[in-house]
Amino acid sequence: MGLPAGLTAALVLLAIAALHGYWAEGGRWPGRDGRELAERVIGPDMPPPPRYASWIVATLLLAAAVLVGLRALSVENWIVTAGTITTVAVLAVRGVGGLVWSGLVKRGSTFARLDRRIYSPLCLSLAGLVSTVLLV
Repeated sequence: MGLPAGLTAALVLLAIAALHGYWAEGGRWPGRDGRELAERVIGPDMPPPPRYASWIVATLLLAAAVLVGLRALSVENWIVTAGTITTVAVLAVRGVGGLVWSGLVKRGSTFARLDRRIYSPLCLSLAGLVSTVLLV
């Protein structure tokens, strides 16, 4: 169970890292321009993040993908274990926090709807998948 779940999570994290790199380099999907992109992935009335911020997130997601992938492949040392535990914690906090924030505070915006339907459930699903590699 740990290997397929861990590798699936690592691939999804890698894809999300690539998406953040795309945004850092000027990509606008799923929006048509910077304002619409920010409205859909950050929140209403938020400016697009600076390139460096998107690259930081992309780098952290890439590191998480590598650590989770290594753990899924049974590489066990304190850095891989600590990184995998941190990944589970960050994804779980983002998932729960996003549901609370978008459900109670930012209701009605495009971001809140997408956060409740896609972003937060994805984070919680990934946290569950990644946690399986810690149990084997």
